[in-house]
Amino acid sequence: ADRSEMPKYLPLLGRLGGPKCLEMIQSAVKSTNPAIQKAAVRALCNWPNADVADELLELATKSENRTFRLWALRAYIRVGTLPNKRPEKETLAMLQHAMKLADGVDEKRLTIERASTVRLIETVTWVAPYLDDPQLCQSACTSIVELAHHRFLRQPNMKRFDPILRKVSQLAKDPAVAERANRYRLGL
Repeated sequence: ADRSEMPKYLPLLGRLGGPKCLEMIQSAVKSTNPAIQKAAVRALCNWPNADVADELLELATKSENRTFRLWALRAYIRVGTLPNKRPEKETLAMLQHAMKLADGVDEKRLTIERASTVRLIETVTWVAPYLDDPQLCQSACTSIVELAHHRFLRQPNMKRFDPILRKVSQLAKDPAVAERANRYRLGL
């Protein structure tokens, strides 16, 4: 396709993934043409797996374009929690780092919600304090209940889960989340 059509097809290439697509996108990110650069960043943000996590983190921390930083941070949070061979403790560390970078409430909520994919008691311990933040409380409730759903995580850690689930059942505005918290607290 003609180079002038790049803004149209780069985001699609990002969804497809693969080394050839990545090479083309990496080159386009450095373009001086704003439309091509924007499409290339969008392509990285569309990437189907965590292969571009480091590049997204670099964009999220170093880009001079605030929009690009925001897009990259959201994508970093998303791809970092997709299934992969990385140890879950590393994924949790990625989320904790993303939380420090997050300026907006929406990005913080996304980080807390995506934490539900990191099935460690350390994740529960990290998310639980956000129950005290009025802006993040409901996301924390949902994430904790999703983590508690997994018996292999909940059963051996019931002493830690019990007070947290009790608090979730009191704070959750969604009746289904509150009901699940109560069920899991009772071992059901």
